[in-house]
Amino acid sequence: MNRPSVQCFVPPEWKARIERRECPVCGTPRVAFEPPRKKFCSGKCQEEYGKRWKIWAEVRAKVLIRDKYTCQYPGCGMNIEKAEKIHEETREEHDKENIAWVTTNCVDLIEAEQTQRMETASRMMEEAVDLDGIVKQVYKGLRFRARECYDKLPRVPPEDEHRVNLNLEVDHKNPIANGGELWDEANLWTLCEKHHKIKTKEDMKKIKANRQAQSSKGAS
Repeated sequence: MNRPSVQCFVPPEWKARIERRECPVCGTPRVAFEPPRKKFCSGKCQEEYGKRWKIWAEVRAKVLIRDKYTCQYPGCGMNIEKAEKIHEETREEHDKENIAWVTTNCVDLIEAEQTQRMETASRMMEEAVDLDGIVKQVYKGLRFRARECYDKLPRVPPEDEHRVNLNLEVDHKNPIANGGELWDEANLWTLCEKHHKIKTKEDMKKIKANRQAQSSKGAS
């Protein structure tokens, strides 16, 4: 949904004071302001007025910090550390199977890599006879030098070679369509992308059920 990025919570009487050319917070007439102040009589009143405005980006940041950048969906607890651990375990699992495939199906590439190493200086001799290291090097280079082999790997490795990009999102516990408060931080929680989608589907079912119940009452 499209939500406002900025929301004003200024009381009506404060707005009325502005129209009367007074400080909106304390009501001091503008003619009594010390120069060069034009809207607020003091920095304290200006600060108090600013507290009545909420910026969604700031609210979102506060919720993420409060939730320690961790998905709050029951039983999840996903955060960047756990995501990276799972990513690494998945990569290791994929690599093990792919390396076995490379050993059997990339003999020419392995021999070429080994020959190139053998032709280097004497300090490279230990690496030249490290068959496991050679196989891993061939595997790493497949996507750049032998795409026809890379496309035949039993399992495609995760694309991210360095850091996992965990998409954390701030969601409304009680959806706005069901009467949830848009700006209430108590109604906001952090979810990972996966559980945000699950939660949205759950919310849509509840919203649909509520609308059907209201329609039934109206018809009766």
